[in-house]
Order: sequence, then structure tokens, then C-alpha cells
Amino acid sequence: MRLGLASHDPVSGRYELGGFALQMGLARLARVDGVKFARIALAELCDRMDITVGIAV
Repeated sequence: MRLGLASHDPVSGRYELGGFALQMGLARLARVDGVKFARIALAELCDRMDITVGIAV
């Protein structure tokens, strides 16, 4: 909790991700090439279903 990886809701008593954990996750997502992953997934779908596929951004 001191690092900001978790936070505690005093009302519900539950723990959740903290602000620093959110920042780390967003930084990682910014480095992901979504089109590359989509291309790989769509190639597999095309082969498996024998259909024409496309990516729109």
C-alpha cells in the first residue's frame, strides 16, 4: 500500500489496485502493438474458418 500498488476501501473493507499499479499497467499497454496482435489472431482465424478477414483501426 505504501508503494501505491494497492489501496484499501474503508467502507467495503476490500482491497483494489492502487494508483501506481494503474500507472504501470497503462505504461505497459502503451508499449503493446495492438495491430500486430490482431494480425496474428486474424491470420489464425482466417486459416481456421477459411474466410476473408480484415483489420480496421
